[in-house]
Amino acid sequence: MATYITLSQMFQALEEVPERAVKLSDTQKEIVEHEKGPLWVIAGPGSGKTETLVLRCLKLLLVDGINPKSIMITTFTEKAGRNLQDRLTTYKYHIAKKYPKVAQVDLFQLRVGTLHSLCNSIMIEYRYPAYRDYTPLDDLEQLLFTYFHSDLAKPPRQFSHEDEEFWNYFSYIWAADWKGEMYLKKGWTPSRWMRARAAQIIFNRIVEDLLDLQMMESRRGVWKTLAEGYKQYRKSLEDNYRVDFAHMQERFLKFLDTPLGKRFLEGSDELTNPGLSHVLVDEYQDTNPIQEAIYLKLANREPHNICVVGDDDQALYRFRGGTVECMINFHNACQRQWGVKVR
Repeated sequence: MATYITLSQMFQALEEVPERAVKLSDTQKEIVEHEKGPLWVIAGPGSGKTETLVLRCLKLLLVDGINPKSIMITTFTEKAGRNLQDRLTTYKYHIAKKYPKVAQVDLFQLRVGTLHSLCNSIMIEYRYPAYRDYTPLDDLEQLLFTYFHSDLAKPPRQFSHEDEEFWNYFSYIWAADWKGEMYLKKGWTPSRWMRARAAQIIFNRIVEDLLDLQMMESRRGVWKTLAEGYKQYRKSLEDNYRVDFAHMQERFLKFLDTPLGKRFLEGSDELTNPGLSHVLVDEYQDTNPIQEAIYLKLANREPHNICVVGDDDQALYRFRGGTVECMINFHNACQRQWGVKVR
């Protein structure tokens, strides 16, 4: 590993950035300086969580000399991913003006972006057979696919008490806006678009929350109907060589257990394929169970260098029924997975 500058030199250079001088608090410096093992950061809005994550990444690159290919840094939206890249590029540029040898560090070798975009690019890069020839669907494309290919999204040809019971049970999803509320008050079953959107949300939750299909089927009633509807939707995805974000992450989780996945994680060559040694996660409060499982596998190499930052009171998808359990239970997950304490 090549060390380019000291930590004090990096901090000094950042304090001299024109119009954007970086001055860290003692707590922020502790986060940036953290040596190894899991790191868990919970802080409120405006506290500089993302900034600290960016500076920790720069410390790994410029002070510790970590190969950029060994670092993954994720966030929750494409816009936030671009913001991370911009900050890294800006700060490295100003540091390089003071310490020119830093210029040789190639930030384009970093894996930066949303988790699903990284899952997609990594499986393509390693030519994972179970992902070959599949076309990813974004949120809108998945909605359209659900509308045309899901049996749950199609109203029955004749009135059905089972259909009415099913959509009444899940009315908290499809009747979440004013139009849905109007349908509910008038005793109508949801329109096809409402069904498609609700089915999309429910199907994603089945995958993301790692729900047990066999248990759902054993419950019978609406849960059996849901399980059968999900399996039909999943088969339609397979038949049409399509994959939504939730199923993309499910495939990536399986990929990590294959020889190709282990090659990605453990590496095969110090320069061209050094393996993954550091995982940095922004906005961790929006992480769901399948993403948590992915992050824990990504950081499985000792000493388990994973840093997660977030605000347990600022989850983007709480309105969909999302929770912040992964954020507030991160220390328990690390203890359960590796038997280590989290700082």
